[in-house]
This record gives sequence, C-alpha cells and structure tokens, in this order.
Amino acid sequence: MGDLPKGSDVPPLTEWTPEVQALAMVVDRLAEVANAVVAGAGGKPSRARPYPRPVTAFDRARAKRIREATDDMVAQLFPANSEGA
Repeated sequence: MGDLPKGSDVPPLTEWTPEVQALAMVVDRLAEVANAVVAGAGGKPSRARPYPRPVTAFDRARAKRIREATDDMVAQLFPANSEGA
C-alpha cells in the first residue's frame, strides 16, 4: 500500500483525463478477466498489475505517513541494543 510507482511508469497528472481514467479501469478489468480465464483452465494466474495512475501530493503524504508509522513500529519491536553486546 505504501509503494508508489516510480519514474516513467507514472503518467503526468496534466494528461490524466476522465477518458484516460476510464481506459485504465478497462485495462485493469481485462487483466482480471484474463486471470480468471487462466484460473478456470486450471493454470496459475499471474498477478494482475493495475494500470499506473498519477501520483499526487496526497499520495506522497500518505506513503510518507505509512512509512513513518512502519519505521516507528519496527523501532518499538526491535529496539537498538544499547548495551553493546
């Protein structure tokens, strides 16, 4: 959930229109249908990767909050050994 797409995988927000959003949703659903067909034929479907969406400031802030909460939890569960052992 905290992972954001990187680099050229991310479409610019200025080019993200309602039509592009609809097409992205179609692409996502087609991938799910393809996986259902593979599973129905007895195969092991691959992981359907969603079409990349633009990353907003809100997305970056949410990812940062999740990362910080995770780091805090890890620090509480595995405190640094201050005894030098």
